[in-house]
Amino acid sequence: MMHPNQTSNSSVAFVSTYPPTMCGLATFTASLRSAIAQSRGTSRGLDVVELIDEPGGQPDRPEVIAAIVPTEPLTVRRAAESLSNHDVVIIQHEYGLWGPQMGVTVLDFLEMIDAPLITTLHTLLPSPTTIQQEIIEGPAERSRYTVVPTRGARELLAEKYRVDTASVVVIPHGTDRPHRTVARLRSLESARIVSPRLLSWGLIGQGKGLEWAIRAVAPLTDRWPHLRYTIAGKTHPKVKAREGEAYRRSLEDLVSNLGIEDNVVFIDDYISEDRLKGLLIEATVALLPYDSSEQMVSGVLVEAISAGVPVVATSFPHAVEMARDRAVIAVPHRDSEALADAVAALFETPATMGEMTRAQRRVSAELDWTNVGSRYEDLIEIASRDSAKMSRVSTAS
Repeated sequence: MMHPNQTSNSSVAFVSTYPPTMCGLATFTASLRSAIAQSRGTSRGLDVVELIDEPGGQPDRPEVIAAIVPTEPLTVRRAAESLSNHDVVIIQHEYGLWGPQMGVTVLDFLEMIDAPLITTLHTLLPSPTTIQQEIIEGPAERSRYTVVPTRGARELLAEKYRVDTASVVVIPHGTDRPHRTVARLRSLESARIVSPRLLSWGLIGQGKGLEWAIRAVAPLTDRWPHLRYTIAGKTHPKVKAREGEAYRRSLEDLVSNLGIEDNVVFIDDYISEDRLKGLLIEATVALLPYDSSEQMVSGVLVEAISAGVPVVATSFPHAVEMARDRAVIAVPHRDSEALADAVAALFETPATMGEMTRAQRRVSAELDWTNVGSRYEDLIEIASRDSAKMSRVSTAS
């Protein structure tokens, strides 16, 4: 591992969506780049190739050296050319990020890159189609390292994909969310829950399962009439472009039909760091009622754990893995009664919430962006050094 004062000389290009685009991968990439820059003491040599849906409209940012519109081959080729002088390229991958046909454009792009690659996989499917399997195996085969965010993801790669697991590294999704103070934990444990606060946040769209959480709130209000459930976040831009606000309206209608308008609050806005910090401080329990049983990683889950907020989540892989560490309570999907029962159990036994937050504290250290950035930096240096060695090996004529 690099020493804190050691500065890397390896130039890096990050290929991903990027702010101001609003999505988890854009935030992840910006945070990873920032963590590495902080470690180095400079952002020089840390460039970005941005994945966008259509050209134009994005503000100029000095670190963004090229943009890829996956459906326009010319942009793919020009972006690849812009990377010719970089020591390492770090690519973010999930289905849909790289355009239609499950993102086959990524395979064309990789054929044009000479620099050593590090690929971070954010989505893995337990029963992939042939093309879905190829789109994972292609980048993995081409990459010096393949990074996955959980142990379960590494196991899935070994079982379902033709990937050399010797090059697969588990590095968790990072966060810089400070953990709750000891005093806050003690007050949480000793207090009688009278006005509990439930919280869900992030971009909204079908599949978030928020309707199940709303249905869970209704019976809880019989015992905790002052309960408040906050759903914070804007509709995902791609969902809004395709469906408008239909999903949000359906949630609002459900709240009205259940007669719990005084208990459910919608914040239809992009949540800033400061505002989210305030919501997390107030939160008694975080709800992650996602429909998908295949979600490999959740940035929202990482945020909640790192902030020391007790979590009730559906049993997607990342939540199940954290539940083994007692940092999360995992319940069946699409089951409002199970959600309500798990939340009620926490409200009734504040000491259990204290135990959960202490378990979260144990696992949160490795989630800190400083640690995550350092681990990526180690991979960058090894990949760059190995590439330099190979370039000095003469080939037979």
